[in-house]
Amino acid sequence: MTTDAPDSVILGGLIQDFAVAVNEYVKNSPRTIDAAWLNEVDVTLGAAAHPSTTNIAKLPDDFALTFVQTTGALLHALGTLLTGPTPSPVPLAVLTRSIAEHSATCVYVCRADSHLIRTVRAAILARENLAEEGAKNPSHPRHAEWGAFDRLVQSQQKHDSKTFKPPPSSFENLVSQELGEIFPLSHYKLLHRYVHPNATATMMNTLTADQRPVEFRRDAYDLAFLAALAFYAATSAVVPTRNGDSTTVGLAIDRLSQYKERVDAWAISI
Repeated sequence: MTTDAPDSVILGGLIQDFAVAVNEYVKNSPRTIDAAWLNEVDVTLGAAAHPSTTNIAKLPDDFALTFVQTTGALLHALGTLLTGPTPSPVPLAVLTRSIAEHSATCVYVCRADSHLIRTVRAAILARENLAEEGAKNPSHPRHAEWGAFDRLVQSQQKHDSKTFKPPPSSFENLVSQELGEIFPLSHYKLLHRYVHPNATATMMNTLTADQRPVEFRRDAYDLAFLAALAFYAATSAVVPTRNGDSTTVGLAIDRLSQYKERVDAWAISI
């Protein structure tokens, strides 16, 4: 016996509520470390050596806020797509991949044993991002900034190269490393079916959408929960670094988890 299909509008609304709750939490919750602790990390790292790295101990929290708000906006957009008529997996897959990559990057920076480690990881990320912009070239306008981060990172890597190693060079491996069991590499197969510009696959997905509504709906729900799980991982990494009441976030997660049980029951029955 087939269970009635869950309402995508309800699911979309629950996902939007989750995104809004997290955004409000990080926006209104101050960082857990005080000014004295921040200064101690700055002194330890010799951050005052260059203007680009002055007050660098604030960088991981600033990065986390940026990542969570950006990823939350993507998740909210995904929820909006679910509230429309017959949600398509194609745009959902694009958003899910971005959400997973942003979330994995956030976890890489935030999930560490100490604020010193978080700070150096943030510096590594800044260095890598500047290098991608071409800042390693002496003629680049941000070369001095890249150099400041590079010197700081290298000084710490001399003491502990394992702890302060850069993130994986590919986002696919970064997601696998940081999100672990909730978003393994095998999950990318579902994303690749819709994201990559494969003309034959795209044509088949478009032409057969009306003939495969149940499969499309199931894939859409799978993608939605993958995105929510990735964002949950990022949120879990950020919460310990903030001083605030996360009750609303917890309630939003509980409601979403309860609805997932209904979706799972439907998926088994079809």
